[in-house]
Amino acid sequence: MALEPIRMRETYTPVAMTEPERGTYIVDFGQNIAGVARVLLPARMKRGQVVTVRFSEELDERGFLFTDTLRSAKQTDTYIAAGDDRDLTVWQPKFTYHGFRYAEIKGLSLFDRHNIVAVAQYNDIKNESTFRCGSAIVNAIQDMVVKTEKANMHSILTDCPQRNERMAWMNDATVRFEETPYNFDIGRMFPKIIRDIRDEQNEA
Repeated sequence: MALEPIRMRETYTPVAMTEPERGTYIVDFGQNIAGVARVLLPARMKRGQVVTVRFSEELDERGFLFTDTLRSAKQTDTYIAAGDDRDLTVWQPKFTYHGFRYAEIKGLSLFDRHNIVAVAQYNDIKNESTFRCGSAIVNAIQDMVVKTEKANMHSILTDCPQRNERMAWMNDATVRFEETPYNFDIGRMFPKIIRDIRDEQNEA
């Protein structure tokens, strides 16, 4: 195996939900992650009923998703109901992921915050290191570093999981080459990155 597979890891339940306008539900998971939403769908959906879930890391002053920082990334998942027994009970998109703290749900009436969870996804790389010191601020920074690294491990060390930059910009990797081995077993990840670099290099 060239690299540990991407797997579903932590799940986060909503810490709050608002309805800034009728039929638009904004769910706050309380934590930025890279992953998808798992939604419990109602029984007996209408044929052609459309459910959309959009994602963002921020809200605007009115309480809606703030998406300007996403640039051209849509960060949107769409479910179209068949209206029969082919419809899913639990919908969790495959082959995609998003960077987010907030999710906007449309297309479901009387939506319940207990019918959605956020699922973090990243490479199944061991994270067995620990660090604690006498400074609460330093400890919090360390926790954020580990969570940020997890959100940017998707077969490559990505730049951002939310914008249209889910690429392996090497500047981001270089500043993390010192930190990452202290926190993760990167015995497969780093050789894979070097192979990727060599694959993309020109002969000149």
